[in-house]
Amino acid sequence: MQWLIAGYAAALFAGQFDGSGNVCGGKLLIEEANLTWRTASGHCKEVPYKVIERGAKEQSASVVLQLDASPSCLFQIIKLEPDARKPEFWNVTAYLSAADFKNPRLQPHQRLECSVHKVDGKS
Repeated sequence: MQWLIAGYAAALFAGQFDGSGNVCGGKLLIEEANLTWRTASGHCKEVPYKVIERGAKEQSASVVLQLDASPSCLFQIIKLEPDARKPEFWNVTAYLSAADFKNPRLQPHQRLECSVHKVDGKS
């Protein structure tokens, strides 16, 4: 079952995304087995991930990735979901830990929230 979920994530989210702004400016590259994300806030280089959650419905095409520990990456959890108002954009939220991701009282300044544009033509 895990490989089915991983395949779902790779097919739906694989590709290159561009972010903009002071904090989110940079590139996000999601490949089948790893993720690279370069922003002003940090750099995750070819970090392996596993899918730990995905949207239950096709209309909720979200995915949550748990990144392997890496000295180059501050984040442990990354959530991606399409922007309902702008279909060519995706919302990316990065959390420092799994505990932060599960914390409903986590304040906005305790996570990184970015809007990114998929630039490689895959949807």
